[in-house]
Amino acid sequence: MNTQKEVIKFERLIDMKYIKRDIIIVFFFTMSFIVIGLFENNLFLPNDGFGLLEHINIWLFLAANAIIPIAISIIYKQIERDVDPTTRIGFKENFCMIAKLKFTTVLFNFFTAVGFCCFIANSLQNAKIINNLPFDYWDSVKYMDSYIASRFYKFYLFAYFIPHILIYVYVSVKALSKSIVIKDEEMDEYPIKNYEQLNALCNYGLNLLVVMCMAFILISIGIYFIHNRLDVISTTSIIVALVATLVCLRMYVMLVNSFRVSIIKYMKTNINHINCELAKIHKYVVNYQYGEKSKNELEVYLHQEKYLSKIKKRIEKLNKYPFVIKAIITSFSPIIPTLFKIVFQFLKDSSKLDILTTIL
Repeated sequence: MNTQKEVIKFERLIDMKYIKRDIIIVFFFTMSFIVIGLFENNLFLPNDGFGLLEHINIWLFLAANAIIPIAISIIYKQIERDVDPTTRIGFKENFCMIAKLKFTTVLFNFFTAVGFCCFIANSLQNAKIINNLPFDYWDSVKYMDSYIASRFYKFYLFAYFIPHILIYVYVSVKALSKSIVIKDEEMDEYPIKNYEQLNALCNYGLNLLVVMCMAFILISIGIYFIHNRLDVISTTSIIVALVATLVCLRMYVMLVNSFRVSIIKYMKTNINHINCELAKIHKYVVNYQYGEKSKNELEVYLHQEKYLSKIKKRIEKLNKYPFVIKAIITSFSPIIPTLFKIVFQFLKDSSKLDILTTIL
């Protein structure tokens, strides 16, 4: 298996040093846009125009830049709270190993290339070369300083920030699916606590997908709000939403497959162990001879049988498909704005048709 330098560091979205840097960058771009907007008088634009303070997309982008690193850092604290240090170290080692794989580098380069293409397309649109929008907006080529400033930001957003977020989530979920697998040598003494750790790891993976999906939802809403028509940008958003839905489903399946294998192995091993203990108890009860001492021993054995039976039932009821409802909602959430947009447009067109029919 070909390995090389890590394409992204484990600490990139959990260490406050990096998060502070992200926030400082967002603050710098925000202040630059406002100052330039004051000089170019494009904070608000007349008629159907979208000034800087009226353009919902740019503020959703800036908010996502600041919120996503903070959110991932916060949900990682769940791992620090619910998972033992040894398992956390194993997760980090798996992360670093996957981050060094050649395929991971190729995937990261693909994300970066797609992001760069988005940057070029956005730059050409704002220069009114392609997809000329029928309204004025704050970072069009008409406002050259704002246009140039927004190019620096959009390059950072599309070609740097988003590819890093996507590859971090991918590597994390891959590392989690590897960490969730129980090794055979761990099965002899595998307490119920470790089942709860498996749940915590699986839930962390889903929470990463939730954060990523929330960004898709907000940006899709912003695009549909500004591009109130079916053009290149809104069509691309629909495609991205569909791809994000399929990717989220695939990542959950990857997690739950490892989880299911481990839980079946865990259940089989522990139930067999409990059955052996219960067989010893039943053998003692069958050969039981009455006496004061043996009576006390019988009560101990019966109490142990009750305890073991209770544990066995608990193990048999373990969920092999954790957080399935959360996974379904998370996976399909990127497509929700698109569905709302389609339904809204259909109702809008239907009402126009009804009005036209009434007039005729």
